[in-house]
Formats: sequence, structure tokens, C-alpha cells
Amino acid sequence: MRKNLSSEQNELLTKGQRSWLKFREDWCRFEEVSPSAPGGVANYNFCLLETTGKQIEAIKSFQ
Repeated sequence: MRKNLSSEQNELLTKGQRSWLKFREDWCRFEEVSPSAPGGVANYNFCLLETTGKQIEAIKSFQ
């Protein structure tokens, strides 16, 4: 995918992905300790899996 993007687009994609990784980590840490979902580490791991899968599909949609 990156080979089809301009250098500006590549830079923005990288910046966006880095921001998304920070969001994912913070959100999944919240899921880990959320009182409405008492699964702890299992919640965290599931959150990582689920949100990463959604992000992969979002990125694929740009191709």
C-alpha cells in the first residue's frame, strides 16, 4: 500500500498509526480495569485483538 502513496501521505499514515497505537493502548488498559467488564487481563487481550482487527480492516479499505 505504501508504495502507492506520496511521501506526505506516507508520513501522515505513519503519524496516524502512532496516534492510533497510543489510543488503543489507553483504551484497552481502561477495558482491563473497567468495573462493567470484570475480566481483567482477558479483557485487555481481547480489546487488543478486536481493535487491531478493526484497524486492519479500516486500512485495507484504503487500498
